[in-house]
Amino acid sequence: MTNVDSDSYFLLYANCIPVKGAARSLICDLQNRKYFYIPNSLYEILEDAKNNKLIDIYNHFCEDEQKIIDEYIDYLIENNLGFIDNEPNLFPNMDLEWDEPSEVTNSVIDIDESYVSEIDYKTIFEELNHLNCKCVQLRSFNSISIDTLDSFLNNTLDSRIRDLRLVLKYDSGIEQTLDDALLEKHKRINQVIFFNAPDNYTKSIMGVQFIYMNCPELSLKDCGQICTGNFSINIKSFTEAIHYNSCLNRKVSLDIYGNIKNCPSQRESFGNIKNTSIRDAIKNQKFQSLWKVKKDDIKICQVCEYRYICTDCRIFIQDENDQLSKPSKCTYDPYTTRWL
Repeated sequence: MTNVDSDSYFLLYANCIPVKGAARSLICDLQNRKYFYIPNSLYEILEDAKNNKLIDIYNHFCEDEQKIIDEYIDYLIENNLGFIDNEPNLFPNMDLEWDEPSEVTNSVIDIDESYVSEIDYKTIFEELNHLNCKCVQLRSFNSISIDTLDSFLNNTLDSRIRDLRLVLKYDSGIEQTLDDALLEKHKRINQVIFFNAPDNYTKSIMGVQFIYMNCPELSLKDCGQICTGNFSINIKSFTEAIHYNSCLNRKVSLDIYGNIKNCPSQRESFGNIKNTSIRDAIKNQKFQSLWKVKKDDIKICQVCEYRYICTDCRIFIQDENDQLSKPSKCTYDPYTTRWL
């Protein structure tokens, strides 16, 4: 048995949150942005350890099982996930509530050169600014001129937007202009994704992440992919996923025609920017209902150990008649812990 006194407790650090799944559990280290697999038996021990001294926990197990608990505790301490102390009341749990001072936190805007002249993007960004939107992703699935791109980005120069992300069809001319001028002018750009690129690779220019994808095309149908590469392990996204939808909460999107939606891939729209304000559209109860579909509500996801670090998709789902069905593009089975 671990050499501890009779008043000792084992405590996880407040930023290390255990999440139980159907077949195994995770400890999510939200400060160091890592996660660790643990068996569900250890999850139960950690739950008991919140209110019970180590000596009392050990007394429920035989000698061989106590040795296993020793190994568990050594593993947790070695990975800076927890510690032993005699005064657990001095270490309160982290507040897992979530809120933001923005009516909209993020937006996806799809544009197409053929329709761009019909949409008043200046008004769109004025509205997003009033809603205190902080992040905008611009997507163009067809070729776009550098003048159109620059004109679009000009609408953000005096805005509250902090984070601009671009998804563009690869063009060596646009790539060069971004390198030479646009990154210096539009300092809010944080990420550029090029598809139809000559190869798969990433690089950084002026602190901006460039991701090159060798896939020939991207489209609305490619939205909603669920994979470990899209996991987000931090306090903000973790707490949001506990209470709200991890993809659509406080998001508003506009398709290439100016239709206002939760997601550009969504069939239903809640008005067009030509005759409906974004504020009015997002007040629609049906629009906001998707914001509130959290992982604990979704079938299969609710027993998945990844549920609070995973994204979600309510547009591409297994059963179109059941809004709480599993994302259709997720191949993970939490009962077997296998990606199919």
